[in-house]
Amino acid sequence: VKHYTRHVLSEVRGPVTIVSGKARRLTFFECGNDLNSMMDIGKCADLILLMIDGSFGFEMETFEFLNILQAHGFPKILGVLTHLDHFKDNKGLRKTKKKMKARFWTEVHDGAKLFYFSGLEKSGRYPKTETHNLARFISVAKFRPLVWRNTHPYLLADRFEDVTDPERIRQDPACDRSIFLYGWCRGTFLRPTQRVHLPGVGDFSIDAVTVLDDPCPLPNSDKDKTKRRTLKAAEKTIYAPMSDVSGILFDKDATYIEIPDKHVVFSRPETLFPGSLGTGEDVTEAEQTNRAKEELMNAQKHHTAEFSEGVQLVRSLQGTEHTVDEMLEDASMQLFKGGRKLTSREYGQGETARIEELEDEDEEDEDDEDEEEGE
Repeated sequence: VKHYTRHVLSEVRGPVTIVSGKARRLTFFECGNDLNSMMDIGKCADLILLMIDGSFGFEMETFEFLNILQAHGFPKILGVLTHLDHFKDNKGLRKTKKKMKARFWTEVHDGAKLFYFSGLEKSGRYPKTETHNLARFISVAKFRPLVWRNTHPYLLADRFEDVTDPERIRQDPACDRSIFLYGWCRGTFLRPTQRVHLPGVGDFSIDAVTVLDDPCPLPNSDKDKTKRRTLKAAEKTIYAPMSDVSGILFDKDATYIEIPDKHVVFSRPETLFPGSLGTGEDVTEAEQTNRAKEELMNAQKHHTAEFSEGVQLVRSLQGTEHTVDEMLEDASMQLFKGGRKLTSREYGQGETARIEELEDEDEEDEDDEDEEEGE
């Protein structure tokens, strides 16, 4: 993901969709080490990256996964041999590579591509050259068309939302739920009236199907008349709603935006972290709160914009305890030296009394006119 989009995901959750070329979009999904996940992935995957521990060899789960893939059409498979830095001598490394490659060809087919990854670097990632070779092969790989998938619609959900009434859930936690599922429809067209199968849950009827805007659109090559072999930085988009991309995380009922402490300039720490240490059971939580409060105060103290005139003006506005109307009411003005100060409240009361007197005079004049007309 970092090779394609320059984004670093601290925690990978759910599908991650990226744009790898002018006409290709890839969705990465990490498969768990259990049969249920392997079966679900085997039904919808076009390309399998089979990770194999070179220092240990093939495991039982590897052969189980290959058998599951054979039952679901056997999509294209790329083998990735890892942990090769555990070998101390080159002779043993070459022997292991040859043996693993022969076994991999026996299980898949002759000529199947097998990549060799050495150990992780200090950054926690594989070397850039090895990652680049694998990514370039994925970008130009041609997938095997499967007849069953091309004739049946299927959808890999990127995220879901539970829209059930909270009052119903409070009264009956086991009540029927209403759920929105978001994802790209693959295969053929999805009819709103047909029934769908959720693996591990059962068969259900679709209530409605809505077409949404593409969250990860492909670059429009029609506007760009010049032929380019690479993508622009703005075109290398990523869509991972369940992962923390750029500090934005989609949950089932909320959206969370993470703002670094150095960017929190105007919010006061005492407002974000109310309360004090406390005693007894909540000492640990209170200590964490105070520690976060101190880090935020230090970040604001060393911020470069903290000493600018605009920030000081905003700080002074934050310290006000009264509104502008209240401050104007208490304002006073002195016309002559030694004279009495006139307050805006008194001036407003005088204007109100004067308006009432004028209204009374107008009413008296109208009464006099009515009496003259009557005579």
